[in-house]
Amino acid sequence: MMISFIPIEQGNIIGLEIDGKIETRDIEQMIAVVEEKLKSHKPLRAYVQVKSLGGVSLDGFLEDLKFALRHLNDFERKAVVCEPSWLTKIAAVSSKLFPSIEVKCFSWSEQEQAMAWIKN
Repeated sequence: MMISFIPIEQGNIIGLEIDGKIETRDIEQMIAVVEEKLKSHKPLRAYVQVKSLGGVSLDGFLEDLKFALRHLNDFERKAVVCEPSWLTKIAAVSSKLFPSIEVKCFSWSEQEQAMAWIKN
């Protein structure tokens, strides 16, 4: 699985780490965990570390998009920890597509600030 979960004590935060190409099965597993979390915590916040991104399969992208559209109002913040500048651009596009979700990008050296921001 190219998406793994980062344990975070605060119940309204889901932690994810992305490392490699994301396939449909990765998205489906992530959605199952997030759907379960949404039963007890709304709105959710997401803390995402992107180690590497080898792309997303078309089916995976479509699954993720359908999920995002169904849950537009169930998320309020997303902290993205990444290095390459193009990932920052993707996060900026994401915040324009989903304006109800506050998205902020952090570099790897700013992990502590990212975690503090997502928790507050």
